[in-house]
Amino acid sequence: MPVPFSEVVRTVDIGPIETGDEPVRLRVEILHTDGAAPPYSARVWQLAAILLHPSESGDPDELNEYRMLVEDDTIGGESFEGETPDDVLRQIRHRIAAVYYIPR
Repeated sequence: MPVPFSEVVRTVDIGPIETGDEPVRLRVEILHTDGAAPPYSARVWQLAAILLHPSESGDPDELNEYRMLVEDDTIGGESFEGETPDDVLRQIRHRIAAVYYIPR
């Protein structure tokens, strides 16, 4: 049985999307999988910030900020598939507008 391989064929950064809280920044990876029908899908990531207090620090107020990509469950919880990368991005744009109530 062949093992399916997916290739990231396009990366799109989205945002900041203004919300009531912190602005949201997303990264979308468009994947192509040979032999899949439809052949294109997406993975959606959110840029998150975490604050850590260094254990060796003598300053109790010192915080270091780190940014990392985490899988998004607001937008990325949906399945996005299409015949072309643009089909997939169009679906993601509609989902973002629905989730964050962005007027068209």
